[in-house]
Amino acid sequence: EKDYSQFSNEFGHLEGDTIVGLKHKSAVITLVERLSKVIITLEPCGRQAIDIEKKLNQWFESVPKNLFKSITFDCGKEFSNWKQISNVNDIAIYFADPGTPSQRGLNENSNGLLRRDGLLKSMDFNSVDEFFIQSVASKRNNIPRKSLDYRTPLEVFLSYVSIDDLSNLIWQLRICKKNNRIPVVEIKATGGYTKEQLQLIKTISDGIGMTEKTIFI
Repeated sequence: EKDYSQFSNEFGHLEGDTIVGLKHKSAVITLVERLSKVIITLEPCGRQAIDIEKKLNQWFESVPKNLFKSITFDCGKEFSNWKQISNVNDIAIYFADPGTPSQRGLNENSNGLLRRDGLLKSMDFNSVDEFFIQSVASKRNNIPRKSLDYRTPLEVFLSYVSIDDLSNLIWQLRICKKNNRIPVVEIKATGGYTKEQLQLIKTISDGIGMTEKTIFI
């Protein structure tokens, strides 16, 4: 908060941690944007610091530069390559004080929800499809929340992303209906979305007439 005077009310600050799988041999990176409460789940190849660094760098390449301003991590050794992550991606990185999970309270709460929704301690995440891991987060991102004036985290997140930034994102939209899987719809715009594309994003975000939907951020 010393570095960002509007920290509590500013979009782009993340909290981060890992969820560990069976026998502590696999992990899922979990990130939460503080203002929108959007949950992001990433599957690294392992749970060593180099694995976490590689996956985060890969993910940051897919989002607009400087969309996110900071990450506050847990004190785990898996984040020991934080300097490289910070330098490569031009993002400020902080660590919660030891023994004070309340400094990352939103992330801690989200991890509990992800556990309850399917990312179980008994799972070997290395053998789980990444689509499933991301779909668990997507379920939460599409549930309206009282703290967001009954908007979904995804709706709030999108409201803070400019059209220019949207035009640089690839949104992979997988829509599943009962007994019928529709192929991936991929949108990649170079000069901004058309009205039809924006309507498609809105329709899928709202979940109108759909039993399941996933939007990768």
